[in-house]
Amino acid sequence: MSRGIVALVVLFLASCSTLHGYEEARFTLSPSSRIPKWFSLPSGYSRGDVSVRVTYYTSTDQTDDALFELMDMKGRVLSAVSGQHCWLQLGDWRQNPGVGLYNFPYPHKVYQYIRIDGIVEVFGGGMVLDDASLHTAAEATKKCDKS
Repeated sequence: MSRGIVALVVLFLASCSTLHGYEEARFTLSPSSRIPKWFSLPSGYSRGDVSVRVTYYTSTDQTDDALFELMDMKGRVLSAVSGQHCWLQLGDWRQNPGVGLYNFPYPHKVYQYIRIDGIVEVFGGGMVLDDASLHTAAEATKKCDKS
């Protein structure tokens, strides 16, 4: 086996988090979004003093695949929680007109929800959503519950 292939395999394996899997996506919640209920602002901090970094990992089982980190403006992690990320799909599944290869909910209404310590938060468009009907649907969906 060539050194290049060995180096590539080592790099690939090193990029895997032993707790979560491979990093799939990382983004910061919109500054106009409220802080998820799993966090409380430390004394002396306002919403403008912190950000929430979200990292999704690939997962093949029911392990935590979403990491939320409350960070100060210097990038220091003040608090972190993890949970299982699930899709909340509303609408009927139909073939997407003009695409033909994939089916999508129609109308296209797909949200994400995460349950941590019994608290469900629904996300969409980089924000925490406070729509009561979305929370009711997420609470009723049990596919993300750990067995």
